[in-house]
Amino acid sequence: MYATISILLSFYVIGVTCILRSNRCLYYFCDWNIRVRNFIYGKTVFNLRYYGGFNIHFETSYNELKKLLPKHLEPIKMAIVDGDVPEYIVTMYTADVGRLNDSEGKRGVLPRADLFTYIRDNNGDIGIAWLCVFIKYPNSKAKYFLKMIMKFVGMDTIDFTEAYPHYDAKQITISDKEFLLHVKETKIDIRENGDNSKKVLNKSFHMDFVKANSKCYRGVNGVCNVNYFNQSFINATITRWNIDNLVVKGNLTDFHPVCKKIIGIESYGGRDKKPIVWYIDND
Repeated sequence: MYATISILLSFYVIGVTCILRSNRCLYYFCDWNIRVRNFIYGKTVFNLRYYGGFNIHFETSYNELKKLLPKHLEPIKMAIVDGDVPEYIVTMYTADVGRLNDSEGKRGVLPRADLFTYIRDNNGDIGIAWLCVFIKYPNSKAKYFLKMIMKFVGMDTIDFTEAYPHYDAKQITISDKEFLLHVKETKIDIRENGDNSKKVLNKSFHMDFVKANSKCYRGVNGVCNVNYFNQSFINATITRWNIDNLVVKGNLTDFHPVCKKIIGIESYGGRDKKPIVWYIDND
């Protein structure tokens, strides 16, 4: 089955790439290295490079999360940075996950915001569980192809359904000085505004947070990714933002019903810095 899927995917990618080339619009999507041989043998399929990133944390509770998660996953508290007090939270990680070239040779990005929470599975391993994702697609012919790729990667490979909802974002802006996310009728914006706007932490990510990111569940049937990463993520420089400077217009539940109150924001990496690279074994 893996061989059949890999061959079909290869022809599909080749065909669409040819179409994009004919329109002088070749997209370097997510810097993915699709390796047919590895796909056949169930090994690492691709690597994914994140350019910059923001963590937005929403306050929640055990009972709220328990209603959302399948029976084989148990909600857990999480500490993001060493020294943090563990809490029940939902996190939205937003980053540029692609570098694009348009038909005029201009550089662009593919911003994506993943909403997830933290869990323990039946094996006793901690991980994360996806709730939904928001993506700002380019206004071009490649938009529909990119949508299909995103949904393919986010598919539940047991029943071939969409494992978590994919939504269009109206705007996502990520920089060292600003974060802005606009979904439906709601917009959140935080900007650098004086010396008290943010603080670079002389700390590392909590080891539980790192371990949780290595196992990512999607859907209700137990499908998960196993992720491998190096020191670009584990030892990333973390900046904590002052949420007093956060501006919210609209209702946070536009992101998800569980999103009611933002209690923390961090950024790490950067658009002009080396990307944070993940190596993903995709079930």
